[in-house]
Amino acid sequence: MGQVNRDMGLHLTAESLTGSMFDFSRPKGAHLLKRTSDFENWRMARVNAGVWPFSRVLHSAPAPEMTIADEMGEAHPGLSLACQDYLGLTSHQKIREAAKKALKDFGPHSAGSPALAGNTSLSLQLEADLGEALNYEHIVLFPTGWAAGYGTITGLVRPDDYIIMDQLAHASLQQGAYAATRNVHRHSHLSIDAARKKLREIRADDSENGILVISEGLFSMDSDIPDIHKLQEVCQEYDAILMLDVAHDFGSMGPQGGGSLEIQNLLGKVDLVMGSFSKTFSSNGGFLATHHESVRQYIKFYGSHQTFSNALSPIQTAVISQALNIVRSDEGAQLREMLLDNVRTLRRELESKGISCIGSPSAIVPALIGDEAVARIAWAKSIQQGLHANLVEFPAVAVGSARFRMQVMPGHKKDRFVWTANVLAESIAAAKDEVKKINLSKKTRIRPSSSNSFGIKMDSLRELKKGDLAKLIKEARIEKFEAGQKLIEVGDEHQVLYIVQKGELSIEMEYHGQAIPIASCSAGDIIGEISMLDKKSASASVVAATDVELAAIDHGTIARLSKTDSELGMRLYKSLAIVLAERLRRNNNMAYGMGFDG
Repeated sequence: MGQVNRDMGLHLTAESLTGSMFDFSRPKGAHLLKRTSDFENWRMARVNAGVWPFSRVLHSAPAPEMTIADEMGEAHPGLSLACQDYLGLTSHQKIREAAKKALKDFGPHSAGSPALAGNTSLSLQLEADLGEALNYEHIVLFPTGWAAGYGTITGLVRPDDYIIMDQLAHASLQQGAYAATRNVHRHSHLSIDAARKKLREIRADDSENGILVISEGLFSMDSDIPDIHKLQEVCQEYDAILMLDVAHDFGSMGPQGGGSLEIQNLLGKVDLVMGSFSKTFSSNGGFLATHHESVRQYIKFYGSHQTFSNALSPIQTAVISQALNIVRSDEGAQLREMLLDNVRTLRRELESKGISCIGSPSAIVPALIGDEAVARIAWAKSIQQGLHANLVEFPAVAVGSARFRMQVMPGHKKDRFVWTANVLAESIAAAKDEVKKINLSKKTRIRPSSSNSFGIKMDSLRELKKGDLAKLIKEARIEKFEAGQKLIEVGDEHQVLYIVQKGELSIEMEYHGQAIPIASCSAGDIIGEISMLDKKSASASVVAATDVELAAIDHGTIARLSKTDSELGMRLYKSLAIVLAERLRRNNNMAYGMGFDG
């Protein structure tokens, strides 16, 4: 680890204020360990500058006022808007008593997986209580919320199936999707029409395989909520299954704590519901709710976390059960009212200072800053004043929309929100002045989209027609393209194919005018992947017919083949587009939409 400056001043450099974690997500080099050094150098530049917001340490239980230390041990007492304890139950006396009793009766460890002997009478009772609260007959418990999302998806979905998901779905859901199938389609945030369009396209070609549609009850980065009823209706129309992640809303929203499902009168009416206990229920852990015993049993044995991870500990189970009792009680309703009142007060105070708060009122208050460099400095200055909030920047959110994600509790005092708004406004203003003093390099991994456009614009890869790519390849050879020229744009998937250097392709995702590089490779590299990524293509036939190495087939070769076999050429051109899109999809979890909320 490098040397760290420990005085209270900020030591700002261009390196500490530019770049993102995305830049280091695809390291190159033969030595798996040594190639992590570039990331560490960048991280230490931010640590030394005082703008590294991660790996902080609590000195007590989560509370409205507390001391939080940075990664290097520097302690900062102050107001905490950084903890996921939405109803403040972690310090509740009944929660602590439940933990003590479970420790006395069962010990600290489950000593087995749920598929074997890791269950207890406590976990069975929790399953029953959760089913009653959500209006589902069957519950599957998981050791973490991540395991619940990832495990359910990989347990149910097979390679020939399809997944359609909101582009802001949590990282556990995205990684689970890409692990289960390459047929993953991310649609525009909250767009029912985009989801319907994808469903219609898939069912027009495939009525045999399954489709899982994934959304959330409350999206944690934007604090917004989908129209769940319409989404479920669309799924039923196309024989698809809807799974809703209620990690952030269950327990903290709704008259009885039923979250967005209760608010929209949909308890028990969505195909699958999964969630996490780590936001409101004072513990790690997750669950899946279903109406089908067959699904419950199948997930137990095909969702690997049920067999190859230990079950929730007795202490965790007892804590969650007690938290659920409080959530469903009159006390829980009162805590939610206090929480919502505090949320509205904080949003009002921030907006009075010109700080935009997006989304709907919830325990999460996203305060937009915008520029990443300004946000980093503002966060550091706020910490120095005793204001703790989570800094969120690309790739967790879109480029140029960095924010403080503030997490409110019922126990916060309203006068502290006036102070919060003043501190944040002053910190932002000071940060903007600091940025002006520093010569930030314009050469970044995130650059404006080129207006120099050539090629095809389409709404979906399924619209690709015979001759589309032939036009690009035959009439304008890749070697002749200039940097920045656009080849193919797939609008609703935010996929753009660019030339970034002569003779080299780059796959980028476009969002609000920003082109974000995902991967780049030579023409030969791309064609060489067709046989691996598109088993149904005619790639193998090409190798046999031409007696050449697949990786050596260039665009000119494909063009010549298409003249003698137009159908084969069309399939190859389409395969090329699929391969390009696949490279994007395989890495989307490291691009916009990747969550850091746990």
